[in-house]
Amino acid sequence: MAGKEIASYDTTTDKVAIKLSDDVSINDSAGNVVLNDSGGSVTLNNGTIGSGVVFPSGVVIGVDFYQELTSSGNQTSDYGWGTVRSVSLTSGQKCLIHISGGGMVSNDVNYFGYAAIQFDTTTLTTSSQGTFAYGGQAYVDDLSAGENDPRIIIGSMVTHLYTAASNVTLYFRPAVHSVNNKTASWFGASDRPINIAVWKIA
Repeated sequence: MAGKEIASYDTTTDKVAIKLSDDVSINDSAGNVVLNDSGGSVTLNNGTIGSGVVFPSGVVIGVDFYQELTSSGNQTSDYGWGTVRSVSLTSGQKCLIHISGGGMVSNDVNYFGYAAIQFDTTTLTTSSQGTFAYGGQAYVDDLSAGENDPRIIIGSMVTHLYTAASNVTLYFRPAVHSVNNKTASWFGASDRPINIAVWKIA
């Protein structure tokens, strides 16, 4: 490789450009190839992407998955919820939250109940905080009026896309909303968990 030019210096910008090729690579201190060129295709090897790297918009940069195995509790004209979880976002990043599974129960006629995601940028402690994104709905109509304990059990699903306007920690949890002074519960169990998937997007 005698006489091969592997770098050039630009006197105007005071910058050095390294020229990769099939027989020129960048190695770490242990001799491992970190960056190499094969036929014009540059490959990054044995490297860790630092937290300061900016990805193109729309690239998924993190995925979390949780399971809720307990009930939201029976609620009468109020909200019930599961475990509070969180994700850290920088300005412009997005978070796609998808909650599904388990079952939503209502136990009276002429009743609407809703599965939801409650979210806010402060930790969640009350029903009046933040915003609710609604999804699956349970309804019991008059056809069940003759039963002693009319009820319906359905699988529920809610999806919400949140975009951060600034650097924030987004807190969220599955919720169920009861109306008309009836009782509702969104329950999970080991054989029918409430599944919570969270995608962090650049």
